[in-house]
Amino acid sequence: MLSIRSEDSTDHDAVRQLTVDAFTDCEFGHNGEADLVDLIRSNCNDRLELVATEEGVVVGHILFSPVTVRTADGSIHGMGLAPMAVAPNRQRTGIGTALVESGIRQLDVNGCLFVVVLGHRRFYPRFGFQPAAMHRLSHGFKGISQDIFFVNLLDESLARSIVNGTAIYRPEFGLQRDSTGVVE
Repeated sequence: MLSIRSEDSTDHDAVRQLTVDAFTDCEFGHNGEADLVDLIRSNCNDRLELVATEEGVVVGHILFSPVTVRTADGSIHGMGLAPMAVAPNRQRTGIGTALVESGIRQLDVNGCLFVVVLGHRRFYPRFGFQPAAMHRLSHGFKGISQDIFFVNLLDESLARSIVNGTAIYRPEFGLQRDSTGVVE
C-alpha cells in the first residue's frame, strides 16, 4: 500500500539513489538532480519534502523550495516544485500524482500563494497548473523553453500581481536572469 509522508534524515540515502535512478534514463539524462536535492537540504530550511513508500521502501520523492516572482511592483513569494523522482519500475502507477497532490494540499493549507514547475505539458495541468505565459510570467533560466513553465495560483487574487514577472528559484538551481540582469 502506498503511503505519503514527510521525508526524514533516514530517507536521504534512499532518496539520493532513487533520484539518480529516476533521471538516468529520462529524456534529458541525469543532470545533477540528486546533488541539487542535497544542496537544497543543506541550505534551505523553508522547504517541503515528501516521500512515497510501499512496504517501507522509498519509491518516490518530491521537493518544493522557495521561489520569488519579481515584478516592477515588487516581489511575491511562493514555492517551486523540483525535482520529483519516482522509481523507474513504479513510474506511471500514480505515485507522482499522489506526491504532487499531497504537496500542493500541504502548501495550500500552510498559506503558500503559488507553485511553479518546469515540467511535462500533459502531467502538470491536471493539478491546476496553467502555462505561466497565460499570466505573462516567465522563468529566469537561459536555454530552457518557457513553454514548459507552469504556475498553480493557490491564491487566485495573485493573477494580476504576477503579470510580467520573472520567477527566480533558489541559487542552488544555477544562474538565472530577471529584467535587471543576472541573479545568483
